Amino acid sequence: MMPSRGVPRGAIRHPETYRQMFDFSGLQFERKITPMDIDFCLEFSGRQLVLGEFKGPGGKIRRGQRKALTTLAIAAHRGGMDVLAFIARHDSAPDEVVKAHLAQVVEVLSPDFHPFWRKPSGGDRRVRELIDSWRVWRQHDYGLLQKFE
Repeated sequence: MMPSRGVPRGAIRHPETYRQMFDFSGLQFERKITPMDIDFCLEFSGRQLVLGEFKGPGGKIRRGQRKALTTLAIAAHRGGMDVLAFIARHDSAPDEVVKAHLAQVVEVLSPDFHPFWRKPSGGDRRVRELIDSWRVWRQHDYGLLQKFE
């Protein structure tokens, strides 16, 4: 689907501001707590939430980042949402655009099903495949896709 500006939905609309960096060094709190970004947030009709973090070659998720994603996922679940969180890896160079849907999922968290980070079931999964299969599973359990789409 193409919006009026000619940029496909989901594509970066303003690459010049996307590359703009933020300095959070003035926002350090007790125990060296600092802000973080979330690479991926997708919400379906106020009922389903998908959170994700992407790491490049050699990149590791930090303990605080994992804890923040876990806290957000559990809070959204307690608020009545179906939640899926994931960590995915890509092998794109820093000057290349990462095709997020093709990134390899290495860990998942679904608070209502398994409240701990684990490897994705069913072997190797790409991000799009994981989300699609999770939504089908949720539809099977609750009929959410039919109700909200």
